[in-house]
Amino acid sequence: FTSQEIDWRTVDQPALERWIDKHFSVLLEQEGANFLLLGKAREAEELRLTAVSAAWALIGHLRGAGSEAVRMEEAAKGGFCGGQLEGRIDMLITGPAEREAVLDLKWGGFKYRCAELRDNRQLQLAVYAVMRKQATTSWPDQAYFIFDEARMAVQNNNYFNSVSVCAPEEEYANTQTLWVAFETTWKWRREQLDAGRIELNVEGTEPDEHSLPPDSALPIAEASDRFDDYIVLTGWPEGA
Repeated sequence: FTSQEIDWRTVDQPALERWIDKHFSVLLEQEGANFLLLGKAREAEELRLTAVSAAWALIGHLRGAGSEAVRMEEAAKGGFCGGQLEGRIDMLITGPAEREAVLDLKWGGFKYRCAELRDNRQLQLAVYAVMRKQATTSWPDQAYFIFDEARMAVQNNNYFNSVSVCAPEEEYANTQTLWVAFETTWKWRREQLDAGRIELNVEGTEPDEHSLPPDSALPIAEASDRFDDYIVLTGWPEGA
């Protein structure tokens, strides 16, 4: 989307595939040398085909929405009740009348991301949206694009058309209500930390009276081991 060789707004599919083929082998040498090992040719070709399919599908979504500009890895800053936020948005899209959309790129996990949107717990997208809201005074649209299925997931189709709409189950659930719930949850946990209470919400533990969040807070998962980088520090099974 930043190449001077092709223009995503006008390129056709054969030209896009030629451009990907031209850069793919170089990209593997720089970023994916494991695909160049003996016996990895099939996996490398599958990756190339996925790239072609996903890139063309993504371009189709952008064109269908009337998008005019794309900024990759856009730096963003903002604030919340606990301090400052800073990060990079995978794709910041500008459409007609300066309307914005933030798009987060994921390799896989379409069902998981769709469930996030239905449950209104897409906190990563919400963080990006809040930072753009603070910069522009307008809420951007938000979406996930999943590479391995070449599919886009959204809560509504206000911006993107012909996409998978994973509408929230609660009538008034949206980014604004998610953000209010997040800040409520953050304040609750901050107070616990300041009081010296640290809940280890991992498999094998039991909740106590301090585990129940306020009514307007985010629901707490039964266990959060899946994304725990320090799981070996949170205890050992009995008899180990």
